[in-house]
Order: sequence, then structure tokens, then C-alpha cells
Amino acid sequence: MPLNFTYQTSYGACRSRTSKATNCAQQNRLIFDYKACPEIPNKEETRVELECIGIWRISGLTAFAVRMADIKGIEHRCYLMEGKGTTGRIGISADSSCEELTSIDAAISQISYKMDTLIQPQCEFSKLTFNNNKKKKKSVWESTSTGRKQIIRGGVWISAYKGKNDTVMQCLETRTSNNESQILRVYTAKGCETGFQCIRVRNL
Repeated sequence: MPLNFTYQTSYGACRSRTSKATNCAQQNRLIFDYKACPEIPNKEETRVELECIGIWRISGLTAFAVRMADIKGIEHRCYLMEGKGTTGRIGISADSSCEELTSIDAAISQISYKMDTLIQPQCEFSKLTFNNNKKKKKSVWESTSTGRKQIIRGGVWISAYKGKNDTVMQCLETRTSNNESQILRVYTAKGCETGFQCIRVRNL
């Protein structure tokens, strides 16, 4: 669920800069990168990592309980979300009690968002190396020493440990390919760091 957004707090509204939210490797985690802007002089650029721990519907809106994964002294917040098509608003509670979050307009912090383009696989890892059986849709390897799993499903390669994803790669483009190896351009989420890179995959 990548988002572009502007925000407002009790100190003012930041409309002149576009902030971003991106998915982490683990699908229930998100990173919100808040841009600093001149409308709020004391507001610094801030990165907030959220872990969704609950979701429900209330008065036609979607509510989330989240754990603030990287802010000391702040454990939980409630998010209230309304959306239509690719745009919408999010209200954020002031504390873990969530008592004042009766509506988005009552929220101490508010976000106005537009969904960004979702990156999707455009090629496959399995065509050269991982899937000799064409009927097989998924390949899984597990390390006997660490228990880490490598899961390849079409254009998605997941590295997981103890049931949680720590790296997810999506195949975007085959740059070069032969009988021995291929060089691929991929989009990688490692933890909550995301970006593009090229990798070489050798045929086994």
C-alpha cells in the first residue's frame, strides 16, 4: 500500500511537501516518512515504523491498532481511515487510549493521501534456475543450520526466518540471460529499507 501524503498536526499543516509511506518486507509493517516543511518551523523530517496489530470497522470507517516500532516511550496508536478510489484521509490518535478518535476530524494528527503505483513483478526468477517442473508454482529451500527459508514464487523471492519475511525481491527486468546465469533488475524490501538493484542468478 504505497502512499503519497500531506499531513497536519496541532502545530500546523504541511501542504508544500509530499511525504511517503511504503511497505516493509513483512506485510503488516509500514514506514511513514514525514517531510519537514516551512509551514511548521520546528518539525523535522521523521521516519515512523508501524506494525499493524488489529483491524476492524466502525461507523463505516476502517480502524487500525498499531504498534509504533521505533519510538521510545510510545507503544500504541489507533488509526482511522476513510477512502474512495485512490484517495482518502487518515486520523491518528494522540495516545494509546484512542479516546478522542471519534472521527477523523477529531484526530490530533491527520493525513490526506493518494495511493502510489504498486510495484508488481514483470519477470520470473524461476524460468532459468529454480523450477525445472513447469507444473510446480513455488520452490522452497530451508537451511538446516539456521532454519531460514528461501521461497521463490514466479517473480517474487522471499527470504524468511521464524515465519516472518525479512527480505522480499520482485523481478522487474531481465537484463542479460544465457544457459549459465541471468542478470535481473529487482525491487527489494529488506526489513523496511526499499530500493532497486541488479542481481546475478547462476543456474544450478
